[in-house]
Amino acid sequence: MKKIKILATTLAIISMQNATAAAGVNVASNSFVWHGQVPVAVMTNGFIITGPGGAPITQGELAFSLNGAGDEGILLSSSTIDFNVFPFNGTTTDIDDPATYNYELTSFKVSNEDGILNEQLSTGYYDVYANASKLNKATKSSDTDGVTRLSIHAGSGTTNRPAPGQYVSLHATILITNIH
Repeated sequence: MKKIKILATTLAIISMQNATAAAGVNVASNSFVWHGQVPVAVMTNGFIITGPGGAPITQGELAFSLNGAGDEGILLSSSTIDFNVFPFNGTTTDIDDPATYNYELTSFKVSNEDGILNEQLSTGYYDVYANASKLNKATKSSDTDGVTRLSIHAGSGTTNRPAPGQYVSLHATILITNIH
C-alpha cells in the first residue's frame, strides 16, 4: 500500500511538471546534494586512530573549477584530513603521549560518473599526499609521532578526470604499522 502511494505521488508530480512544460512556462531544475559520515575511531590492539588531540576524524572537501573548454573538471584544492595514533586502554586515551607509527597507502578508490568506487589506476588524475609528500601504494612512511595530514592533489595522470556536474568521492585506505 505504501509503495502504491509513493508511486501515485511520483506520477502526480511528473504530470504537473509535464503540464507546466506543455503550457509554455519557462522552467529549470537542478539537483542539490548533501552527504555526511559519522566519524569513527578505529581501535586496534591497545591503540586508537583519531583526529588531533583525540577529536573525531572529519571528511575532506574538494574544490573544482572547469577547464577552458568547460568539458573537464580541474581540482583546485582539498582540505586536509588529520589523524594521529594514541594508546587506548578501552576507556581512556592519553592524548599527551601520541604513539610512534608508520603508515602506507594500501587502497585509493575514486567514484566514476555512476558513483561506483573503483581502484584508481596508475594513470589516475588524483594523488594522495601525507605531510606534503606524495604517497605511493605499498610504500611505508618513516616513523612519525605527530599528526599526519592527508590531502589530495591533481596528479599528472589523465584518466578519471571529472566531468562537469560530476560528484567526486575519493576513499584512501591507510595502513598503520609499527605502532609503539
